[in-house]
Amino acid sequence: MAVVTSAAVSSYGWLVKRVLETLESLQQSPKSGIDAVAGETWVFLGIIGAMVVLRALSLYAMTIFNNTGVQRAIVDVQTDQFEHLTDGDFARIGSDASG
Repeated sequence: MAVVTSAAVSSYGWLVKRVLETLESLQQSPKSGIDAVAGETWVFLGIIGAMVVLRALSLYAMTIFNNTGVQRAIVDVQTDQFEHLTDGDFARIGSDASG
Protein backbone atom coordinates (compact mmCIF):
# COMPACT_ATOMS: atom_id res chain seq x y z
CA MET A 1 0.00 0.00 0.00
CA ALA A 2 2.91 2.34 0.66
CA VAL A 3 4.17 1.80 -2.90
CA VAL A 4 0.72 2.55 -4.34
CA THR A 5 0.44 5.68 -2.17
CA SER A 6 3.86 6.97 -3.19
CA ALA A 7 3.18 6.24 -6.87
CA ALA A 8 -0.10 8.16 -6.72
CA VAL A 9 1.54 11.12 -4.98
CA SER A 10 4.51 11.19 -7.34
CA SER A 11 2.18 11.28 -10.35
CA TYR A 12 0.65 14.61 -9.18
CA GLY A 13 3.62 16.67 -10.35
CA TRP A 14 3.76 15.11 -13.80
CA LEU A 15 -0.01 15.39 -14.30
CA VAL A 16 -0.16 19.02 -13.16
CA LYS A 17 2.74 19.80 -15.50
CA ARG A 18 0.82 18.21 -18.39
CA VAL A 19 -2.33 20.20 -17.52
CA LEU A 20 -0.36 23.45 -17.46
CA GLU A 21 1.31 22.63 -20.78
CA THR A 22 -2.10 21.86 -22.25
CA LEU A 23 -3.50 25.15 -20.96
CA GLU A 24 -0.53 27.02 -22.45
CA SER A 25 -1.14 25.38 -25.81
CA LEU A 26 -4.83 26.28 -25.49
CA GLN A 27 -3.85 29.91 -25.07
CA GLN A 28 -1.60 29.81 -28.14
CA SER A 29 -3.73 27.64 -30.41
CA PRO A 30 -6.15 28.89 -33.06
CA LYS A 31 -9.89 28.67 -32.41
CA SER A 32 -10.25 25.34 -34.26
CA GLY A 33 -8.07 23.39 -31.82
CA ILE A 34 -9.55 24.76 -28.61
CA ASP A 35 -12.07 21.94 -28.20
CA ALA A 36 -9.41 19.25 -28.62
CA VAL A 37 -7.06 20.88 -26.10
CA ALA A 38 -9.90 21.53 -23.66
CA GLY A 39 -10.97 17.89 -23.93
CA GLU A 40 -7.41 16.76 -23.22
CA THR A 41 -7.32 19.06 -20.18
CA TRP A 42 -10.45 17.44 -18.77
CA VAL A 43 -8.91 14.02 -19.28
CA PHE A 44 -5.83 15.04 -17.28
CA LEU A 45 -7.98 16.59 -14.56
CA GLY A 46 -9.97 13.35 -14.38
CA ILE A 47 -6.74 11.37 -14.04
CA ILE A 48 -5.60 13.70 -11.24
CA GLY A 49 -8.93 13.08 -9.49
CA ALA A 50 -8.48 9.33 -9.91
CA MET A 51 -4.97 9.54 -8.42
CA VAL A 52 -6.35 11.47 -5.44
CA VAL A 53 -8.98 8.78 -4.86
CA LEU A 54 -6.38 6.02 -5.31
CA ARG A 55 -4.09 7.70 -2.79
CA ALA A 56 -6.91 8.11 -0.27
CA LEU A 57 -7.97 4.47 -0.59
CA SER A 58 -4.41 3.18 -0.32
CA LEU A 59 -3.78 5.33 2.77
CA TYR A 60 -6.98 3.98 4.32
CA ALA A 61 -6.02 0.37 3.55
CA MET A 62 -2.48 0.92 4.81
CA THR A 63 -3.84 2.33 8.08
CA ILE A 64 -6.24 -0.58 8.52
CA PHE A 65 -3.55 -3.20 7.82
CA ASN A 66 -1.06 -1.45 10.09
CA ASN A 67 -3.50 -1.06 12.98
CA THR A 68 -4.71 -4.65 12.64
CA GLY A 69 -1.16 -5.97 12.77
CA VAL A 70 -0.16 -3.81 15.72
CA GLN A 71 -3.29 -4.69 17.70
CA ARG A 72 -2.76 -8.40 16.99
CA ALA A 73 0.85 -8.14 18.24
CA ILE A 74 -0.26 -6.33 21.42
CA VAL A 75 -2.92 -8.97 22.15
CA ASP A 76 -0.38 -11.78 21.60
CA VAL A 77 2.15 -10.16 23.97
CA GLN A 78 -0.50 -9.57 26.63
CA THR A 79 -1.71 -13.17 26.33
CA ASP A 80 1.84 -14.51 26.72
CA GLN A 81 2.46 -12.28 29.74
CA PHE A 82 -0.76 -13.41 31.41
CA GLU A 83 0.07 -17.09 30.81
CA HIS A 84 3.57 -16.66 32.29
CA LEU A 85 2.16 -14.81 35.29
CA THR A 86 -0.48 -17.42 36.09
CA ASP A 87 1.85 -20.39 35.38
CA GLY A 88 4.45 -18.89 37.72
CA ASP A 89 1.90 -18.45 40.52
CA PHE A 90 0.62 -22.03 40.18
CA ALA A 91 4.17 -23.40 40.08
CA ARG A 92 5.11 -21.54 43.27
CA ILE A 93 1.95 -22.63 45.08
CA GLY A 94 2.35 -26.23 43.89
CA SER A 95 5.97 -26.41 45.06
CA ASP A 96 5.17 -25.51 48.67
CA ALA A 97 4.55 -28.39 51.02
CA SER A 98 1.06 -28.53 52.42
CA GLY A 99 0.32 -28.26 56.11
